[in-house]
Amino acid sequence: MDVNSPPPPQGWHVDAWSVRDGMAFASYRSPDAITTATSSVFIGVPGLDVVPLGSVSPALWAARASFQDGLHDADGRSIAFDDLGQVRELVRRGFLAGGLGPGAPETGETPRGGPPDLPARLDGAFRETLLHARRMEFPGAAGGAAQRDEFFRSLCEPGTSEVVYELVRTFALAVVTLWRHGAAPLHEWPVGDAEDLLGWTGALFSVLWLHPSDALEHARRFDAELDVHEFFHAWRRWEYGAAAPPNALASAAPCPTRAGWDRRICRLSDKLLVLLAMDSALERMSDLGDLAPAILSSLIATRPPISGLLPYRDHFREHLRVALEWLSNQLPQRRLPDAAEQAIEQFVRDRLTPAH
Repeated sequence: MDVNSPPPPQGWHVDAWSVRDGMAFASYRSPDAITTATSSVFIGVPGLDVVPLGSVSPALWAARASFQDGLHDADGRSIAFDDLGQVRELVRRGFLAGGLGPGAPETGETPRGGPPDLPARLDGAFRETLLHARRMEFPGAAGGAAQRDEFFRSLCEPGTSEVVYELVRTFALAVVTLWRHGAAPLHEWPVGDAEDLLGWTGALFSVLWLHPSDALEHARRFDAELDVHEFFHAWRRWEYGAAAPPNALASAAPCPTRAGWDRRICRLSDKLLVLLAMDSALERMSDLGDLAPAILSSLIATRPPISGLLPYRDHFREHLRVALEWLSNQLPQRRLPDAAEQAIEQFVRDRLTPAH
């Protein structure tokens, strides 16, 4: 560097980062020398509190241990952040993208595959409902949280909430179909796999406020050979608490895909993971059908305690409101520098289940 050139501007830089653990060290310094730091902090989940440090020594130790050594752009330059609010947002999104945050459990076995014609059948089932949906503009990242919250509130309005219900129900039943067709009959499955599917079917009843006979009727749109006894067995197990699934069920469930979706998306949690971590994911959606997996996951994450017979779908609108409030709070809250957004997007795509 020319000795007569002005020094590079200072800003907040990540010194060491454990992405999946939700912890990072950052300092206010020039991009090319950590020794110029005038302030150093530690940030970690769950509260993302900013803890001042006396020096950068803990960050240097962490980088020598298991932490990632800073955050750099494609040219190897340390990425500067405007303030600590952006650094906190980076840590939060990385934690969610790593699969340890709400709705995105740590990855397990690759979900079972399904019949190759299901994507076309799913689009066909969506098409009729979407014909009756008013054209909706998805909020862009520049609109901020206020515009996004207003968009989610509009989904709970009479008329629109009915469309959302139909789309989410259709998608949930497609999940059940995809899961069932990926293996031998249920009674031949390993115990863990069978429990997951039974738990999913029970969760389906609870989040959509379906009576089992109604669920069976709609499920047969996808699966004409669905066994009545098997289906009602799942209902009885849920009703009596034998297979109440945790939120990690979204990681066990396969994700039916539509034309244009990333073919590496295999789990239901994958679709939510993309939305939680990538700032532009919401505005890239083409219609409400693209949002159905995230809404379904949010309904599962916020489902109320159930005992005895389930209420019918009159209760869905209030549950939808609670679920969308939860989803809005999990989504990106601030725009990061472009290079940081690109790094997070690449990390998310690397985390997706490989195509098979």
